[in-house]
Amino acid sequence: MRKGGLGLLFCLLWVGLSASAQRIHFGAFTTSDEIQILPGTLPELLFERDADGAVLVRGSGRTAVLRLANPLVTPLVVEVPSEFDVTVLIDADPVLVLGGDELPFRLRVAYNNLGVPSGEIELARSGAQELPQGTQVFTFPARRRSSGAPGPPPTPLHGGFTRPRTLIYLFFYGEVGPVGNVSAGTYTGNVQVTFTLDSTP
Repeated sequence: MRKGGLGLLFCLLWVGLSASAQRIHFGAFTTSDEIQILPGTLPELLFERDADGAVLVRGSGRTAVLRLANPLVTPLVVEVPSEFDVTVLIDADPVLVLGGDELPFRLRVAYNNLGVPSGEIELARSGAQELPQGTQVFTFPARRRSSGAPGPPPTPLHGGFTRPRTLIYLFFYGEVGPVGNVSAGTYTGNVQVTFTLDSTP
């Protein structure tokens, strides 16, 4: 059984090379009452330094890097029924564009499905599962099972039954660049992330 999903649209803004700041702003919509985004958890990514911590400059050939451990990487937190599996599909532009100029964009994703309470971001970060770069689709139980064995099928809705729910945390980070002799300005690109709920076999 498949349930309705949630889609996200990302837009990266590069606010001038003199400031060397590149931002990704997240927007989200949901098509299912079963999937709820926690208010105030839409993250914003800021790419402004390379792997050595140096501020990027035009023509440097360096790459802006944002790692999972960076406290600037805040999670998108989604509440879902805990008896389901969650499938995430990612469709990301490989470049960010301004006019005829392009910047390579490589998105990374990590998730935590340990049932971490709301607001415990560092706990969620420390237990997050990083996915290989380029991962486009992955499925995991909404609540990780300690035994590793598949859980029973979701309980059918009946009477006053309310499905148990849990939180999943998704962290988005990655790289932009290398930065060549490109124009300063606003670079944009799209990433669509779609969530669906699948009943456990």
